[in-house]
Amino acid sequence: MRTEHARLNHVNWVRLVRGNPYERPESRTLATLHGLNDEEREAYNDRRADWHANFGVIKTPQLVRAHSQLGEIVAANQHVGDRVRGAAVVDAPPGLGKTTIANSYAFRYWAKEMRRGLPDDTRFDRIPVIKVGLKANVTTKWLTERMCKFMGLPTTGTETALHDRLLDATVGCETRLIVIDEIQFLNFAGKEGRKIHNHIKFLANELPATFLFVGHSIRATTARSNAAIQDAARDQTDSRWTYVDVHPFQVGTEEGRQAWRSFLLTVESKLVLASLKPGMLADGLADYVYARTLGRMQHITSLIVRGCVRAIDSGEEQLTRDLLDNIKLEKLVDDGRISRVAGADRGVYDLASHKPRNLPRTTPRAPRATANVAGGTTPATKLTPPARPKPVRKSGPESKRPGSKAR
Repeated sequence: MRTEHARLNHVNWVRLVRGNPYERPESRTLATLHGLNDEEREAYNDRRADWHANFGVIKTPQLVRAHSQLGEIVAANQHVGDRVRGAAVVDAPPGLGKTTIANSYAFRYWAKEMRRGLPDDTRFDRIPVIKVGLKANVTTKWLTERMCKFMGLPTTGTETALHDRLLDATVGCETRLIVIDEIQFLNFAGKEGRKIHNHIKFLANELPATFLFVGHSIRATTARSNAAIQDAARDQTDSRWTYVDVHPFQVGTEEGRQAWRSFLLTVESKLVLASLKPGMLADGLADYVYARTLGRMQHITSLIVRGCVRAIDSGEEQLTRDLLDNIKLEKLVDDGRISRVAGADRGVYDLASHKPRNLPRTTPRAPRATANVAGGTTPATKLTPPARPKPVRKSGPESKRPGSKAR
């Protein structure tokens, strides 16, 4: 049964922490699949569709590296006293899985904290994590209200009352991590920008937790706001925020290609298709998938999951080049994909730099013309026709043109 979308709060967050609610369907051969009646086949295909769309987070090198850095920052902030706590910022372009990285770390952190001294994670007297997603035109009160709502606190009263309520709850519930997603919506420019900037500093100072900001182009946003934010305030933020960068898969080195192949093998192991062959993606379609998706996690997932839907509906039960050619992806990677894939096939598209490769000339140059010199053949840079002799002007009566009159 599909789960319905629910408002994000600490109760529903626990359901996410517990993991994927969908069980992996049993594998079937083509013969047993064809032996199902229409109703049984439809139910089986629905279970496979749910599984493929929710088969879980894969531990990519990017995720492992980011989790390690986040763990260092959070662990270093577990101190008492008035020492400033640093904030973590996962800053990456869209489509690289930064929200997945932040959420998966927060899930793991929640589970670890709930195991520490508590026998049952259904007790809600401990709320280790707060998660808030931002929108445009955020105000200071709205941000505090969203944190209170996540914890199940009343949101009535003045902004000061909300602050006090939130502070008491985070201390009492041992909240140690606050995740704020889509932080690029915060506009630090102008009067309101300074206000929200100072409010975030206030919360970071008052709440005994590490802030984890997630978004894209955050460095550029803060850089553009230098005319609106006082230098001292901006420097203070830069002194507290540690950036955790996320990059696409890189295949320019042998290590990168091995990591890419290992990732595709892991994806293959998650798929439930009747005609699945080992190496279907990792050996036969590695360069193709990279050229289609630019190595970006969001688009890789779109290509594979949508491909599985088509493979099941068509009865092909495997991912092939022809099948994936008909899958539309997000505009960012779909534009120019035909030339990228064709270039990768011919070896003139560099998968590492996403640019045409400067290949050496493969066709021989036309042979230069030669001229005979003293019985031999010597290359000549240029063949020139023989010079035309200049006419010799004669003097006297015979040099006059016919019919010309003598002077």
